[in-house]
Amino acid sequence: MTGFLIDKIIKSNRRTLAIQITPHGKVIVRAPKAVSSKVIDDFISRHADWITKKLDKVRLSLKANPPRTFADGEAFYYLGEIYKLTIVDRMDPSISFDNGFYLAKTSTEHARELFINWYARQAVKIIGDKARYYESITGLKFNRLSITGARSRWGSCGANNNIRFSWRLVMAPPDVIDYVVVHELVHIQIKNHSIEFWDKVADIFPAYQRCRQWLKENGRYLEI
Repeated sequence: MTGFLIDKIIKSNRRTLAIQITPHGKVIVRAPKAVSSKVIDDFISRHADWITKKLDKVRLSLKANPPRTFADGEAFYYLGEIYKLTIVDRMDPSISFDNGFYLAKTSTEHARELFINWYARQAVKIIGDKARYYESITGLKFNRLSITGARSRWGSCGANNNIRFSWRLVMAPPDVIDYVVVHELVHIQIKNHSIEFWDKVADIFPAYQRCRQWLKENGRYLEI
Protein backbone atom coordinates (compact mmCIF):
# COMPACT_ATOMS: atom_id res chain seq x y z
CA MET A 1 0.00 0.00 0.00
CA THR A 2 1.46 3.35 -1.03
CA GLY A 3 0.63 6.92 -0.07
CA PHE A 4 0.22 8.12 -3.66
CA LEU A 5 -1.80 7.39 -6.77
CA ILE A 6 -0.51 6.38 -10.17
CA ASP A 7 -2.09 8.85 -12.55
CA LYS A 8 -1.25 7.07 -15.78
CA ILE A 9 0.45 3.94 -17.09
CA ILE A 10 1.71 4.28 -20.65
CA LYS A 11 2.74 1.17 -22.54
CA SER A 12 4.85 1.44 -25.67
CA ASN A 13 7.66 -0.25 -27.59
CA ARG A 14 10.21 0.84 -24.99
CA ARG A 15 12.40 -1.85 -23.36
CA THR A 16 12.50 -0.73 -19.75
CA LEU A 17 10.20 0.47 -16.98
CA ALA A 18 10.42 4.08 -15.88
CA ILE A 19 8.62 6.45 -13.51
CA GLN A 20 8.03 10.11 -14.29
CA ILE A 21 6.97 12.75 -11.76
CA THR A 22 5.55 15.76 -13.58
CA PRO A 23 6.04 19.36 -12.39
CA HIS A 24 2.41 19.32 -11.25
CA GLY A 25 2.78 16.20 -9.09
CA LYS A 26 1.40 13.55 -11.43
CA VAL A 27 2.93 10.06 -11.32
CA ILE A 28 3.32 8.43 -14.73
CA VAL A 29 4.67 4.93 -15.27
CA ARG A 30 6.10 4.05 -18.69
CA ALA A 31 6.36 0.35 -19.50
CA PRO A 32 6.98 -2.10 -22.37
CA LYS A 33 3.80 -3.47 -23.95
CA ALA A 34 4.42 -7.04 -22.83
CA VAL A 35 5.02 -6.27 -19.15
CA SER A 36 2.33 -7.59 -16.79
CA SER A 37 0.45 -5.58 -14.19
CA LYS A 38 2.18 -7.55 -11.42
CA VAL A 39 5.63 -6.63 -12.71
CA ILE A 40 4.57 -2.98 -12.89
CA ASP A 41 3.12 -3.10 -9.35
CA ASP A 42 6.33 -4.65 -8.01
CA PHE A 43 8.39 -1.98 -9.78
CA ILE A 44 6.27 0.77 -8.22
CA SER A 45 6.57 -0.80 -4.76
CA ARG A 46 10.37 -0.99 -5.02
CA HIS A 47 10.50 2.71 -5.90
CA ALA A 48 7.81 3.89 -3.47
CA ASP A 49 10.25 5.78 -1.22
CA TRP A 50 11.79 7.56 -4.20
CA ILE A 51 8.35 8.51 -5.56
CA THR A 52 7.24 9.84 -2.15
CA LYS A 53 10.37 11.99 -1.78
CA LYS A 54 9.96 13.40 -5.30
CA LEU A 55 6.27 14.18 -4.70
CA ASP A 56 7.12 15.95 -1.43
CA LYS A 57 9.60 18.17 -3.29
CA VAL A 58 7.05 18.93 -6.02
CA ARG A 59 4.37 19.82 -3.45
CA LEU A 60 6.72 22.18 -1.63
CA SER A 61 7.61 23.81 -4.94
CA LEU A 62 3.94 24.20 -5.89
CA LYS A 63 3.21 25.71 -2.49
CA ALA A 64 5.99 28.27 -2.97
CA ASN A 65 5.08 28.81 -6.61
CA PRO A 66 1.35 28.15 -7.10
CA PRO A 67 -0.06 27.43 -10.57
CA ARG A 68 -0.83 30.41 -12.76
CA THR A 69 -4.37 31.71 -13.09
CA PHE A 70 -3.56 34.45 -15.64
CA ALA A 71 -5.68 36.90 -13.68
CA ASP A 72 -5.45 40.69 -13.85
CA GLY A 73 -2.53 41.84 -11.68
CA GLU A 74 -0.68 38.51 -11.66
CA ALA A 75 3.11 38.83 -11.79
CA PHE A 76 5.44 37.32 -14.39
CA TYR A 77 9.23 37.27 -14.74
CA TYR A 78 10.99 38.66 -17.80
CA LEU A 79 14.77 39.21 -17.90
CA GLY A 80 14.92 38.98 -14.11
CA GLU A 81 12.29 41.65 -13.46
CA ILE A 82 8.71 41.17 -12.31
CA TYR A 83 5.93 42.63 -14.45
CA LYS A 84 2.19 42.67 -13.83
CA LEU A 85 -0.43 41.34 -16.21
CA THR A 86 -3.26 43.60 -17.33
CA ILE A 87 -6.37 42.09 -18.91
CA VAL A 88 -7.84 44.32 -21.61
CA ASP A 89 -11.17 44.01 -23.43
CA ARG A 90 -9.79 43.77 -26.95
CA MET A 91 -6.32 43.67 -28.44
CA ASP A 92 -4.52 42.46 -31.55
CA PRO A 93 -2.21 40.64 -31.11
CA SER A 94 -3.76 38.87 -28.14
CA ILE A 95 -0.65 39.33 -25.98
CA SER A 96 1.85 42.17 -25.85
CA PHE A 97 4.52 43.65 -23.60
CA ASP A 98 5.13 47.31 -22.76
CA ASN A 99 6.66 47.62 -19.30
CA GLY A 100 4.09 45.01 -18.34
CA PHE A 101 2.10 42.21 -19.96
CA TYR A 102 -1.23 42.83 -21.68
CA LEU A 103 -3.64 40.06 -22.59
CA ALA A 104 -6.93 40.22 -24.46
CA LYS A 105 -9.88 39.14 -22.32
CA THR A 106 -11.15 36.99 -25.18
CA SER A 107 -7.90 35.00 -25.14
CA THR A 108 -7.60 34.18 -21.44
CA GLU A 109 -8.65 30.59 -22.12
CA HIS A 110 -5.45 30.14 -24.14
CA ALA A 111 -3.29 32.39 -21.96
CA ARG A 112 -0.65 29.83 -21.06
CA GLU A 113 -0.03 28.88 -24.70
CA LEU A 114 0.13 32.56 -25.68
CA PHE A 115 2.66 33.31 -22.93
CA ILE A 116 4.83 30.33 -23.89
CA ASN A 117 4.83 31.39 -27.54
CA TRP A 118 5.68 34.96 -26.57
CA TYR A 119 8.58 33.90 -24.34
CA ALA A 120 9.85 31.51 -27.03
CA ARG A 121 9.94 34.32 -29.61
CA GLN A 122 11.92 36.52 -27.24
CA ALA A 123 14.27 33.61 -26.51
CA VAL A 124 15.06 33.14 -30.20
CA LYS A 125 16.31 36.71 -30.45
CA ILE A 126 17.84 37.28 -27.01
CA ILE A 127 19.59 33.94 -26.62
CA GLY A 128 20.51 33.85 -30.30
CA ASP A 129 22.19 37.27 -30.08
CA LYS A 130 24.12 36.26 -26.96
CA ALA A 131 25.23 32.95 -28.48
CA ARG A 132 26.52 34.70 -31.62
CA TYR A 133 28.31 37.31 -29.50
CA TYR A 134 30.14 34.77 -27.34
CA GLU A 135 30.84 32.64 -30.39
CA SER A 136 32.57 35.63 -32.00
CA ILE A 137 34.80 36.39 -28.99
CA THR A 138 35.69 32.80 -28.08
CA GLY A 139 35.88 31.06 -31.44
CA LEU A 140 33.63 28.29 -30.09
CA LYS A 141 31.47 27.66 -33.15
CA PHE A 142 28.05 26.08 -32.74
CA ASN A 143 26.23 24.32 -35.55
CA ARG A 144 22.59 25.17 -34.88
CA LEU A 145 20.68 26.85 -32.04
CA SER A 146 17.15 25.89 -31.07
CA ILE A 147 14.67 26.88 -28.36
CA THR A 148 12.87 24.08 -26.51
CA GLY A 149 10.29 23.56 -23.79
CA ALA A 150 12.74 21.62 -21.61
CA ARG A 151 12.00 21.68 -17.88
CA SER A 152 14.96 19.77 -16.49
CA ARG A 153 17.74 21.55 -18.40
CA TRP A 154 18.35 25.22 -19.09
CA GLY A 155 20.58 24.32 -22.00
CA SER A 156 22.34 21.44 -23.69
CA CYS A 157 25.02 20.83 -26.31
CA GLY A 158 24.86 17.79 -28.57
CA ALA A 159 27.71 15.77 -30.02
CA ASN A 160 27.16 17.57 -33.33
CA ASN A 161 27.58 20.94 -31.57
CA ASN A 162 23.91 21.85 -31.84
CA ILE A 163 23.00 23.92 -28.79
CA ARG A 164 19.53 24.06 -27.23
CA PHE A 165 18.02 26.35 -24.62
CA SER A 166 14.74 26.35 -22.71
CA TRP A 167 12.50 29.34 -23.42
CA ARG A 168 12.16 29.72 -19.64
CA LEU A 169 15.69 31.09 -19.57
CA VAL A 170 14.48 34.53 -20.76
CA MET A 171 12.67 34.87 -17.44
CA ALA A 172 16.10 35.02 -15.75
CA PRO A 173 18.37 38.09 -15.46
CA PRO A 174 20.52 38.83 -18.53
CA ASP A 175 23.79 37.83 -16.85
CA VAL A 176 22.28 34.45 -15.89
CA ILE A 177 21.39 33.92 -19.56
CA ASP A 178 24.99 34.81 -20.43
CA TYR A 179 26.25 32.15 -18.04
CA VAL A 180 24.08 29.38 -19.52
CA VAL A 181 25.06 30.37 -23.07
CA VAL A 182 28.76 30.31 -22.18
CA HIS A 183 28.29 26.99 -20.36
CA GLU A 184 26.90 25.31 -23.48
CA LEU A 185 29.44 26.90 -25.83
CA VAL A 186 32.31 25.60 -23.70
CA HIS A 187 30.81 22.11 -24.07
CA ILE A 188 31.63 22.40 -27.77
CA GLN A 189 35.28 22.13 -26.76
CA ILE A 190 35.03 20.16 -23.50
CA LYS A 191 32.29 17.52 -23.33
CA ASN A 192 32.31 17.07 -19.55
CA HIS A 193 32.24 19.04 -16.28
CA SER A 194 35.90 18.62 -15.40
CA ILE A 195 38.06 21.23 -13.67
CA GLU A 196 39.29 22.18 -17.12
CA PHE A 197 35.69 22.85 -18.17
CA TRP A 198 34.92 25.15 -15.23
CA ASP A 199 38.24 26.96 -15.64
CA LYS A 200 37.32 27.67 -19.25
CA VAL A 201 33.87 28.95 -18.24
CA ALA A 202 35.50 31.21 -15.61
CA ASP A 203 37.96 32.60 -18.17
CA ILE A 204 35.09 33.66 -20.42
CA PHE A 205 32.54 34.59 -17.76
CA PRO A 206 34.11 35.19 -14.31
CA ALA A 207 30.73 35.72 -12.58
CA TYR A 208 29.50 32.25 -13.48
CA GLN A 209 29.36 30.94 -9.88
CA ARG A 210 27.01 33.70 -8.76
CA CYS A 211 24.75 33.13 -11.76
CA ARG A 212 24.82 29.38 -11.30
CA GLN A 213 23.76 29.82 -7.68
CA TRP A 214 20.96 32.19 -8.72
CA LEU A 215 19.51 29.48 -10.95
CA LYS A 216 19.73 26.89 -8.18
CA GLU A 217 17.84 29.18 -5.78
CA ASN A 218 15.33 30.75 -8.17
CA GLY A 219 14.98 28.40 -11.11
CA ARG A 220 11.78 26.87 -9.77
CA TYR A 221 10.07 30.27 -10.04
CA LEU A 222 10.74 30.53 -13.78
CA GLU A 223 7.57 28.71 -14.69
CA ILE A 224 4.10 29.53 -15.96
